[in-house]
Amino acid sequence: MSGAGYKTPLLPVKGINKRSLRRKSNAAISPKLLKQLDSMTTLSISENYDGKSRQDGDGNVEDMKLFTDNRILRSLLILSSGPFIAQVALSFYGIINMMWVAKAIGDLGIAAIGAVVIVEFFANSVAIYLNTCICIQVSYLFGCGKKEICEQLLVDFIRVCFIFGAILPAAILPTAKYLIRWFGAEDEIMTMAIQYLFPSQLGCSMLFLFYTVCGFLEATGHMWLYAIVQVAAFGLNMFGFNPMLLLGFKLPIWAASLSTVISESTPTLIIVVMIFMGKFSVKPKIKMFFKCFVKDTFIALNTGIADLIEAFSIDLSLVVMQKFIDNAATKAGCLEAVLGVWSIIDKLEQIISCVSNGIGEGLLPLASYAYGAKDYKRVAWLMFHSLWVMCSWAAVISIALIIFPTQIASIWSTDPEFLYWAKKMIRIYAYTGVLTAVDYTIPIMLMAMQKPCAASCVSVFALLIPQPICAAALYYTKKDDPARIIWTFDISDLFSLVVGIIFMIKPIHEIRKSIKKSKENTLLKDDMYVNPTKPENINRYTDLLEEDIT
Repeated sequence: MSGAGYKTPLLPVKGINKRSLRRKSNAAISPKLLKQLDSMTTLSISENYDGKSRQDGDGNVEDMKLFTDNRILRSLLILSSGPFIAQVALSFYGIINMMWVAKAIGDLGIAAIGAVVIVEFFANSVAIYLNTCICIQVSYLFGCGKKEICEQLLVDFIRVCFIFGAILPAAILPTAKYLIRWFGAEDEIMTMAIQYLFPSQLGCSMLFLFYTVCGFLEATGHMWLYAIVQVAAFGLNMFGFNPMLLLGFKLPIWAASLSTVISESTPTLIIVVMIFMGKFSVKPKIKMFFKCFVKDTFIALNTGIADLIEAFSIDLSLVVMQKFIDNAATKAGCLEAVLGVWSIIDKLEQIISCVSNGIGEGLLPLASYAYGAKDYKRVAWLMFHSLWVMCSWAAVISIALIIFPTQIASIWSTDPEFLYWAKKMIRIYAYTGVLTAVDYTIPIMLMAMQKPCAASCVSVFALLIPQPICAAALYYTKKDDPARIIWTFDISDLFSLVVGIIFMIKPIHEIRKSIKKSKENTLLKDDMYVNPTKPENINRYTDLLEEDIT
């Protein structure tokens, strides 16, 4: 398989019809005619994306060579570099943000943020869902040669951001107080937690728009601009608004979440203005906001639904887990220390999964594009490279957390009780960290292959069902040991591995069959060039041309 290795949708041929082809089927076709017909009826991606920049109809340069480069690992790493840098920045943002809160407010501030970790997950889940949806569909449409649809699709997603941004706070804010109290938080911690929650929930529309814009940049190959947007937002927050509001103006804990909203809004609005000024290959217009939603918007929202189900499955499971952890910590008399460790585990999880997230975000558009272009061999290699890169990073970080849990936890607090529980809980959490690679890769591959139902089933059976059951079993067999409930993560990771493998058996079998068929077609085509006068080759080529014209 040479060049890019696959073809774009075929172009009609002028002057050739089915009847004329049938009349010629009994006559010999010369090699020269075969080559002429082949060049007329097929348009190879390698001719369009040959490693050089090309211009679209509006004269704008568009470089998509990473989506077709035969150096698959290189393409994956380059396209993942932007998301990876963003994920590293996000990981350190969480750590540094907690340090500012600890310095300005103290251990109560850390406990308050730990009390709303689960509540915040809902807005983050919707944001990542929108990011996944637009990334998959834009990449898929580019792979199918339907770039023009992406303009209205992007406008539709901007509208969806503000629709969801109105619905979610209306659902979360009235119930947050009762949920935090249900977790067992004391009145002082609950009051601070609600104060922290209000700005982030009221400004969640900008969070959704931030991730939607990042998904669009990722899908169109602007990985470095993607990284710049993410790093700029986190940099403004970590080293600008957060310390300025908390330490400079001495504002309460709500300043920590307000600084996040301001920081994410700034680069997002700049990119949106640039998009509507025509600085990108996709050029939406303001008048498109007054048009109806296109069908591909609903297809995109459906395709990424597995990501939302997975996120909500994690959220709901963590709600149950946190309830059991809080109850066990209360019985053990260490609620404040355990809540602090729980919030730290959330930040450490971002470090373990930052490469998986980064590679996953690079894998999603590449695999969607390759699947849309029917390059199944490329899809298989993308999955293989993603798995070993993710596993390598997760293994290194997990080993460090297992060996040095106390030293790492002392970054935030040196309280003896805090360090005691941190040593136990962090070590247990890290035992199966390497399996996060499989947890990330399988749903992404299923979504990229346009199998949202299978991806949703993986999320439900691997996360929503086993985690609450395991957490309940671990709690009721020993009600005064909060660290014991952390084993839920390890059991769930092992269960997810088994479920994921089961759901990937059929797609992998389909990919193998498609690769085998592609090789057979290549051999047949070579034989048609070498022996063009064979009757079966004449009829075979006639049938291929009829399919192309149809």
